[in-house]
Amino acid sequence: MKASETSLLNLFSSIKQFTIPIYQRRYDWSKQECKELFDTILKAGKDNEGKECFIGSIVYVKDGVYQATAFNNVLIIDGQQRLTTITLLLKAITNYMEENNIKKIANEMTSNEIINEYLINEHKEGERNYKLVLTKSDKESLFSVIKSREYPQDYSENIKENYDFFSDLLKENDINEIFNG
Repeated sequence: MKASETSLLNLFSSIKQFTIPIYQRRYDWSKQECKELFDTILKAGKDNEGKECFIGSIVYVKDGVYQATAFNNVLIIDGQQRLTTITLLLKAITNYMEENNIKKIANEMTSNEIINEYLINEHKEGERNYKLVLTKSDKESLFSVIKSREYPQDYSENIKENYDFFSDLLKENDINEIFNG
């Protein structure tokens, strides 16, 4: 096993797709767990000294051999709940930017750049279009959030509730501090 340290957004931009194996549990974080992660991110974003904070490990296995033309896909062993929660927060941030006509966040990224860098693989189709692919029961709900589509009939309540929760929290906090965190 090789451990390395990186920022969460660097991890998102360096991997084309995170896949949750079928044996992993469903996305089940509650609002309380989302609030704890959000508060940690907000605290880090308010820190003027540039200190980093640890929000947990992401353990993954490379899927196959990397080649110049290979699709960079990893299987998530641990960290699914955090990756999903961060994905929901990033999508809430992009929607907030669009609804409030915010051109760039933290003076660096547009909402489209955030979507294309951290949420989708712009030039791929089907499931390869998405950075994070959850298990069957949660997958379509997350895809609906990312693409701003109507939820499927058997949608994941946790995905919908936590996305709505983040959307509400953004109205009460400095979006630049959140993104910096």
